[in-house]
Amino acid sequence: MKARIRNLVKNPRYRLLHIDDSHYIMDMGGSFWKIIFPFFFWIFPNPIYKINDHEMVKKLKAPLSEKQGFSATAAYTGIAVILTNLFGSAVHYLEITVPLWVNVLLVIIAILSVVFLFQAFNQRYKKICTI
Repeated sequence: MKARIRNLVKNPRYRLLHIDDSHYIMDMGGSFWKIIFPFFFWIFPNPIYKINDHEMVKKLKAPLSEKQGFSATAAYTGIAVILTNLFGSAVHYLEITVPLWVNVLLVIIAILSVVFLFQAFNQRYKKICTI
């Protein structure tokens, strides 16, 4: 059994699955907990919808991009390693004591911003791909 996974055009929430001769759409953004704990993608099932219309499959497929040259991710990783080695010894000069309530407030703000972004993207991309 051969299976291929492709992105949809302008929609990061859904994936197009091609298994044997059948096409399916997989919903990747169903649960907020999968954003907080990414390994839940492998533990809990994702909803899948079968597509019978081949014209719709052609419209939904994102074109495959051919990667050429040096990867930007590799460049960023190299820069991060170099900067870590350069400034690693100077980190102890930047230590600041912060009260517990400030740390709790920062964590609450971070969690609320993740919830807000999750809801915003969820609503935006649910409207784009209606089957």
